[in-house]
Amino acid sequence: MNLTWHIAKKDLRRFWGPLALLCAVIVLKFGVGVSLLVTNEPDGAWFGHMAVYAHVLSGIGLFVTYMLVAAVIQEDSVASPAFWQTRPISGARLLAAKTLGIVLMFGLLPVLLSIPWWLGCGFGWAEIGGAATETFMIQMGVALLALPWALVTGNYGRFLLWTLVVAVAWVTVALLLLGHAITSRDYISQSAVVIRLLVVGLVAVMGSLSVAIHQFTTRRTWRSIVLVAVTALMMAAAGRWWSWGRPNFWSPQPAVPTGSAKDVSISFDWAYAYVEFSSPESNSVAQIALFAESVPHPYVLSPLYSEQNLRWADGSVTSQALFDMYGRGMPASTRDAYDQLRIIPEPPDQSWLHYSMRRNLFPISFWYPGKGKTFEPFAFALSPAAIRKLSTEKPEYDGTFWFRLLEPQVIGEKEIRIGSVFEKGSNYTRVVAIDNNVAKQALWLTFIERSPEFLWMDFLTSMELSPWPAQPAYGVVNRQRSRMADGNNDTRLRALVANVAIVLRKDAFSGQDRWNALAHRWEKEPENLEEGTLAEVDYSEAQRFSLPLKVDRLSFNSGVAYKWKSAPSAPSGSYTVTGEANKPGTFQLAPGETLVNALRAAGGVSDKGDLTAVVITRATSDGTPSRVVVNVEAWLEDTNSTEGNPALHAGDVIDVSPEKANPPP
Repeated sequence: MNLTWHIAKKDLRRFWGPLALLCAVIVLKFGVGVSLLVTNEPDGAWFGHMAVYAHVLSGIGLFVTYMLVAAVIQEDSVASPAFWQTRPISGARLLAAKTLGIVLMFGLLPVLLSIPWWLGCGFGWAEIGGAATETFMIQMGVALLALPWALVTGNYGRFLLWTLVVAVAWVTVALLLLGHAITSRDYISQSAVVIRLLVVGLVAVMGSLSVAIHQFTTRRTWRSIVLVAVTALMMAAAGRWWSWGRPNFWSPQPAVPTGSAKDVSISFDWAYAYVEFSSPESNSVAQIALFAESVPHPYVLSPLYSEQNLRWADGSVTSQALFDMYGRGMPASTRDAYDQLRIIPEPPDQSWLHYSMRRNLFPISFWYPGKGKTFEPFAFALSPAAIRKLSTEKPEYDGTFWFRLLEPQVIGEKEIRIGSVFEKGSNYTRVVAIDNNVAKQALWLTFIERSPEFLWMDFLTSMELSPWPAQPAYGVVNRQRSRMADGNNDTRLRALVANVAIVLRKDAFSGQDRWNALAHRWEKEPENLEEGTLAEVDYSEAQRFSLPLKVDRLSFNSGVAYKWKSAPSAPSGSYTVTGEANKPGTFQLAPGETLVNALRAAGGVSDKGDLTAVVITRATSDGTPSRVVVNVEAWLEDTNSTEGNPALHAGDVIDVSPEKANPPP
């Protein structure tokens, strides 16, 4: 043990100069982070440059670590038998000594230097433990990356040469694999990509350790080189052919809805589905939007995870399981924080609601008050083969969907002034600039935000294996406390400094909008928002629950999903919309099509359309046309009535006549 510690101390003394350089780089990086946090200059260009400096310094630190690991290993080289003739020491003891030195110099030293930074950023002990673990693992990962080449090369020049050769080879292979994936148009899910990367990394770690143990204990350099080659081939094979891509060990477990979630209703009623950027020869993303009702106040429903299946007529199944990345946008703070901020909302503009109801053919109850009723979209990636199948058949569809209930929490409400600070644990926000744009009736606020961030969680989130964390929302409350203006994010620049995310964020808060029913347009009312107060609202996860859903047949025809109990063949034929529709024309008839759905497909009704007398012309069995006058306006007032929303037949012609002018008095 004394000899092991003696060799480690010798390496520490030998490389004190390069280690001092490594420490200086780390401290300088923290200096950049302090500058970003304390700045009172909202200049985005300056912040962006400083963020680049922080990232460059992080890269320099890792590069210095990589080079120093090789220097430490080659200080007592085992690439040739010459060392063993002058220093008879067992390979296992030398391996232990080098391991101890590498852990002390490149693992513990950066962690110790980072602790004051984490404490200054308000980290608790749990966050410090996570940050220290991540920092240590990253440093050891760089050490393992350098280890095999340092062992099998006899000097520093060869080490640098082989580093360059391997880097070029790695980039070349990655580009070839990427090019093959693009030309073959094979769909590879995000979860499969993550699993492949993790397997490749695990193979690399095991290979590096095997090379180190073998070289230190046997000093057979050529055998070690063979081990390096075998490791590289196994990494390439795993990256190309590893097929298992179900992240079951990350997936949330299904749970029976309990507590406040038991009243939530999820269905395909009013729901829709469409394919984004679909073409016969490209992968496309379908959006399956479910209709949710009875969300308990003041919670916000947020999609989390889905397991979806398309069951085709030939018995094959297209399955996909992933975290949903599209439905987790931050909800509007104006809807969820009214009660907690004790805001008395102004009465709704009935003229706008009525106009919107008629134009878009939705009942008033859908547009207002709207609480507890939302569309929740889930993504479903489709391969070119699946896209081609959708053009000829409508598959059965089933899925299980996980949801989160997010609870809004008001962190605080401050005066709108430079220096106002919001703090919640280690999260920190400060107002650094205010610009009241009188011409645009908008108030611009610039924030500096600070929060802990871990690369591992960021990696899982970006690869759709972990839910996106809810971001805080900001609102400006007017002096009369009758409304709250949402912050419309315009700029978001981010720097990551040792597990601390530092963000420069600029939000715009608009003046009051009023609907001019006579001119059919929105008009902005002047209001001095600067006299109000600023509120920050955060969202915490209160509950998770899951619900299964099944649809007999799923159609992407005209961008709408339809449901029917039996499985009849899709009727052929079309219908035509004429008159005062926004987009009149001929449309393909879908199963279960109704008059209101047809008017929606035609873009709604223009301002001049008369919804009290929509005429449907239909051919009878003897060939003579029949005319039916339908009062759609009555259906909009009472959606339980079916008379104002009849089913359509093939060949129907729907005419929306203009409103009759009132006779002069």
